[in-house]
Amino acid sequence: MRLTPESSRWPAPRGGALSLRDLDGGEPEVLVGIFTGGANCCYGLYVFRHADGRYRGSFFNAGKGGLVVANLDRRGPPELRGADERFQYLFSSGIESITPVRIYRFRAGRLVAVTREFDALVRESERETWRIARKLWQMGGNPHTALAAWAATKYLLGEGSEVWPRLQRLIGARTIEPNLERNGPPYLRSVRSALREFGYLSLPRPGSRRWRRSPSSVPARRCSRRT
Repeated sequence: MRLTPESSRWPAPRGGALSLRDLDGGEPEVLVGIFTGGANCCYGLYVFRHADGRYRGSFFNAGKGGLVVANLDRRGPPELRGADERFQYLFSSGIESITPVRIYRFRAGRLVAVTREFDALVRESERETWRIARKLWQMGGNPHTALAAWAATKYLLGEGSEVWPRLQRLIGARTIEPNLERNGPPYLRSVRSALREFGYLSLPRPGSRRWRRSPSSVPARRCSRRT
């Protein structure tokens, strides 16, 4: 099989995909996409990079949506666009779980989150998560996860102070439930706890030197292949 950069297509089609892409400005990496099967899961991505006379590989769980390789800033190596899969099933069923956008660059065998460098895509995600949350509550569904994802995008945009009054108004208007379940934990406290755990509450403030930093990189499972 002849492999070319143009042959890369993500998410990988069911059954897997194999391609060459230069993800870090050096020698092209070998990308192997897998799909586990099933209605709700899952894509995975192996990336093998040549270093010290051997191919060193990393495996990344790409979740339900997979990863799209694209040169989003139109300069240098491409980025990988995906979603923050930690929001799946957070406060809702799988079909009602909406995830905020996540954008990565491949650096030294890791996917490093650089989402904040792409304001327009984050704004698009912010509008989409709010739109879906509103549709869910209008249809009598559970918008709790969608609203948590919306809150995450607001923090990425430096607009976190707008989150809590807006959610409180929804609770006050009885648009959403104040608790995750009857006599369960308060919703706002649960959202705040999740955003803190995922790193959104500790993001640098707008205008600071570290403003573009995004929450945590993707953990990788290491593997090696000798040449």
